[in-house]
Amino acid sequence: MPLISSRRNTTALTAKDLAAFEADVAAGGFLRVAEPDPEALAVLVPFKAQVDALKAQYGGADITGDEIKAKI
Repeated sequence: MPLISSRRNTTALTAKDLAAFEADVAAGGFLRVAEPDPEALAVLVPFKAQVDALKAQYGGADITGDEIKAKI
């Protein structure tokens, strides 16, 4: 089953699932888990208001681009 989907999975990971994910990332050798960069987060702050406004306008906390396009 492909992992590509237009739907966002909002199911929380269990501790076992998270451990399996982290082990898979480590074993792959080409991905890494990065800590948030405070400078990058500061650059993105102005966009948060825009995202929040879109969420309010389209009535969803977690909406996809396809869902927005469908409402336009």
